[in-house]
Amino acid sequence: LLKFITHDGLMCLERDVKAWIRANTPANTTRAYSTYSRQYTEFARSKGLNPVESVTLCAFMKDAVERPRPLSRSTIVKVIPSAVADMYRYDEHSPTDSELVRQAKKVAKRLTAPSVPRKPVSKAQLLEMVVLATADPSEMEVRDMFMLVLMFLGFLRESEVVCLRVQDVWLDKLGGRDVLMVFDVG
Repeated sequence: LLKFITHDGLMCLERDVKAWIRANTPANTTRAYSTYSRQYTEFARSKGLNPVESVTLCAFMKDAVERPRPLSRSTIVKVIPSAVADMYRYDEHSPTDSELVRQAKKVAKRLTAPSVPRKPVSKAQLLEMVVLATADPSEMEVRDMFMLVLMFLGFLRESEVVCLRVQDVWLDKLGGRDVLMVFDVG
């Protein structure tokens, strides 16, 4: 016996699936995008522009370049378009799908200074942080420093480290050396 979902039922199911996907998107991505999504929406509202139109996104990027304190190149060229694309991810039309936006990115790239790459934390700096944090440490300070070292050496995100359980981390021998084993099932 075949059952067919009504149009309203299908729309409800689609809304539930979208909400589920958004609810399970990494928090750091959601946080970064929400800032610029809000700014974009407010910009469009304040100018009386339709946020679905590519020209609105270009005007917002132009505004970000021409501010007294312009946003960084990578924010204007990468983060803002990604945030706006995320807003319209499930729509048939996204403001980012336009030659106008591609050209605006090129102009913004020419008009802004290149981002200064961050220098990686050196082993000496990491050791200095450990020494400073462990002068007279509380259990919480030891835990926090261990998590910092684990993130640094294990290339883990904060969200991945805080989800680890006691049984996910242990000391073992490997080739005659003591090693820290980390097993993340997340």
